[in-house]
Amino acid sequence: MTAHDDLTRQIADLRNAISLGVRKVRSRVNGEEQEVEYRSLAEMRDVLADLERQAGLRTSVKSSFASHSRGY
Repeated sequence: MTAHDDLTRQIADLRNAISLGVRKVRSRVNGEEQEVEYRSLAEMRDVLADLERQAGLRTSVKSSFASHSRGY
């Protein structure tokens, strides 16, 4: 199994966990089964976005800017 296959598997496992609403994810990395428990759904989404960027599935990072007005 290649590193890209491992990455693809991790992405699929994490997406599945998110869709099921569970925070504990088991995945096979470098031939070893690993289990990770995330603190929150937000953390899981951040990790998923990072994995997708590494795999070339995402190319940009969302940015937002605050706008302020004094009201006069």
